[in-house]
Amino acid sequence: LRTSFESLTAGVGQNSDDLLASLKATSAGAISEENLMLAANKALLLGVADTSDEFTAILAVAKSRGQAMGLDVTQSFDNLVTGVGRGSALILDNLGFSTLQIAAANEEYAASMGVAVDEMDDGMKKAAMLALIMEEAASMGAIPESTLDSYQRVGAEWENLKANLGDTVQPATGGSAALAANVLGAVNEGLDFLQRDTVVIEQRMAEIDAAM
Repeated sequence: LRTSFESLTAGVGQNSDDLLASLKATSAGAISEENLMLAANKALLLGVADTSDEFTAILAVAKSRGQAMGLDVTQSFDNLVTGVGRGSALILDNLGFSTLQIAAANEEYAASMGVAVDEMDDGMKKAAMLALIMEEAASMGAIPESTLDSYQRVGAEWENLKANLGDTVQPATGGSAALAANVLGAVNEGLDFLQRDTVVIEQRMAEIDAAM
């Protein structure tokens, strides 16, 4: 996944590390790196966006509209990319983009290109929708953090931790699944010991507080 992400971003003249950092900042850490790369790859393959500003605008609007529609940011980001990329009025409607709003965006873009709306091809329609998203993103203020955002950050960081463990263990074990399992087993045993030790310390502190 990361190799594909690096290849696709390089193909449009973007630095993969910089783009991933921008997306993580825009999502406020609520989307795992894996899901950010998946959505970005889809956006690139479907011809939805190819610059950092476009990607972050799509994510910002997805986050805002997803919050309003009761969707988590990972789902809303993927849905917006898919909706624009496939020209799905149904998916876009689920994010609060009305058919009238989309039609107006098409008319405005067609006029700017000197063509009739019925002469627009799929690429032009994607560009019209992207222009609408960029305009909305530019007019947005800061998105307040919700309780759901906090829980989503926990989930995203957990997914990042698992991916980083895999990145660390795999080369160290030479790709051996059995050896990797042994290493991860040792890590888990260490965490179990740390947890038990923490419980004992907390109990002892409670006893000291009670005695005082």
